[in-house]
Amino acid sequence: MTLGEEEATALGLDTRVLRIVVVAAATLMTSAAVAASGIVGWVGLVVPHLARLTVGPAFTRLLPVSVLFGACYLLAVDPAARNLGPVELPLGVLTAVLGTHTHVPTADDRVLPGGTAYQTDVGMSGPYNSVIGVEKELVLQRFLTGMPGKFEAAKGDPRMAATLIECDGKTGRAISTQRLLLGE
Repeated sequence: MTLGEEEATALGLDTRVLRIVVVAAATLMTSAAVAASGIVGWVGLVVPHLARLTVGPAFTRLLPVSVLFGACYLLAVDPAARNLGPVELPLGVLTAVLGTHTHVPTADDRVLPGGTAYQTDVGMSGPYNSVIGVEKELVLQRFLTGMPGKFEAAKGDPRMAATLIECDGKTGRAISTQRLLLGE
């Protein structure tokens, strides 16, 4: 599909069916993320897209704006949860705020005072010696020359970045976090 619809059709792909399968898979993955982490995870998925609408697709501007939007969101959520009424809103609703803007795991995981687990970037899962799962040489060539080219999926050395969050069963608040990089 990265070649375009005409080329994909010429290669024998039914692009209509493929588009439906890809949209269905993306919907299921997003639904699973929301089911696992709650509505906060959904908002975390939306923040980079809102940043893209604001500054466009240029990654040099998109990355810092995504980080800024995500940080502003987090700074707004914690005090809001504390002050939205006569009783503090249980932060179990906001247990985990995990981002993935750069796909590089950060070492800033922590539990905030209200019981919200936080990590700026969990990291990516896939071939470790790649650029977000793509052969790095192809990405660098495209970046340096500005010329379009076909990306190929990187192979070998699979890793999975994750964060394990221990929560209090009664309050739903985070107790501890642990960064994981499986496959090392």
